[in-house]
Parts: sequence; C-alpha cells; structure tokens
Amino acid sequence: MLVDIFIPCFVDQIYPDTGMNMVKILEKLDVAVNYNGNQTCCGQMAFNSGFWDEAKKMGEKFLKDFPNDRPVVGPSASCIGFVRNYYGWLFHNTANHLEYKQLKKNIFEFTDFLVNELKVEDVGASFPHVVTYHDSCAALREYNLKDEPRRLLSHVQGLELREMKENDVCCGFGGTFSFLQRWLNKK
Repeated sequence: MLVDIFIPCFVDQIYPDTGMNMVKILEKLDVAVNYNGNQTCCGQMAFNSGFWDEAKKMGEKFLKDFPNDRPVVGPSASCIGFVRNYYGWLFHNTANHLEYKQLKKNIFEFTDFLVNELKVEDVGASFPHVVTYHDSCAALREYNLKDEPRRLLSHVQGLELREMKENDVCCGFGGTFSFLQRWLNKK
C-alpha cells in the first residue's frame, strides 16, 4: 500500500519528530509513504482567524498537493477534521468541489487510519508508565475520534491507561491563539 503523508504546518515547525515517527510506524507496517515536499498548511489557522479568502487559496493549494486517489494520512485530527468539514463550505459551487469530495473520502487522521483502515491495534510499542488521555476538542467533535487512540494505547506493553474525569471537557488550549503564543515563545 502507498499513502501520501500530510505533515501539518505546526507539526513541521514545532514537532517534526511526530511526523518522522508516524512515517517510521507506517513503514514498519509495510506501508510505503510518499511525501510531497511542496505541501504547506491546510488553511485552518487562516480560516479560524477570519481570513477566509486566504484559507481558500491555501485549500486550493492543498487540493493540488494531494490529487491522487490514494489515502492521505496525517497526525492531526484538527487539520484533517478541518479539511473534511470545512472545505465543503470553502469550495461549495466552485470548480474545486469535486476534488474536495474525492479528498474527503481519502484523508485520515493517523490513529483512525491504523485502527479502521489497516486494522492494526498493536504496533509493538512499549512504554512502562502510567498515562492518561485527553480527548481534544477537534479530535472528538470535528473528527469524531474517541476509541482509536485508546485501542492503540491498550496494546502498548507496560502502559497503564488511567482515564481522567471529564476527559472530554475542553482544556482551554484555544487553537490558533495557543499556537501563536508557543511560536512567539520559541523566538
């Protein structure tokens, strides 16, 4: 199987190891990956900040960056949920609407892809620690992702998952605002 990988701009700039580790896991599972070095942002930050025309331009580029019928896999339920849920609005009654509909069928958040498409729940990981998992607003509400991360965690050797109370309550991250603050603090 060959997949295109989508590395969101914030992963590329702040957490590049996340993208590299995703590739390692996919390759370990005998999934070949294609990385389009021209890819950039999906446009979510511009859209959420009210710059809808700019978001549409970024979305048009995104559609050109991922034109194939093969799966597109990325490590962000927020970005992929945005593509699935808001590109339809951005590209309604435009020449790009059919490209969006094709991409919507083929784009997956990483844990969803592993569990529901590849039917893999055990990647051979070990982490002998107690952890908890917080459902991000985007994963839970935009992407409808709940069980997949937990199913993967349940197979990590030595890991004990302790559910926190109200694990689906907003943490106050704030999306674009928090990203901007983290970026400014790195300078």
